[in-house]
Amino acid sequence: MGNADTGETLREKGNRQGNYAHLTTDDSVRNIAGHPAFKGFSQLMLPKENDTYYLDTPLSNVRSLMPYHSHVDPGIVVGALNHMIDTVNNGKTIFYDFYTEQQKRDDPTKENTGIFFFRGESGAPFAIVCPGGGFSYVGSLHEGFPLVLEISKRKYHAYPVNTESSNTAGFVCVFMSS
Repeated sequence: MGNADTGETLREKGNRQGNYAHLTTDDSVRNIAGHPAFKGFSQLMLPKENDTYYLDTPLSNVRSLMPYHSHVDPGIVVGALNHMIDTVNNGKTIFYDFYTEQQKRDDPTKENTGIFFFRGESGAPFAIVCPGGGFSYVGSLHEGFPLVLEISKRKYHAYPVNTESSNTAGFVCVFMSS
């Protein structure tokens, strides 16, 4: 994988332009967690935050991470992740923090919050997608990222929301209502 150090601005992560390598179904979950395009927020992409027991699971078996989902296509999952890598390679931000580093230090419950953004056409409406997981994990890899990718291909902006974190869900509701 490539490793360009072009910096990062406060509250915007995933804005490092580079030539980061694509993932394949032969890679493992560890390759998502450590991918430089996802630096600073990769833990929010996975079914359970800060749970390392499944890091060696091959992406060809990504279905095993989401037991309440019976049809998980590894190729579709990897395709959505590679779209995210391409977006970062093109210098676009894919993840936005809700809080500054100081706010997160002051209140650790704000640590794992933020929102992913899949761009549509300028001025287009947006869609919010809340991936499922039976209240035991978040199926962003399967239900979130692939779905919002398809929505953005139709020129709409799309946001997959990690509803595992009440901080994220609450912030999104307040943000969208203002």
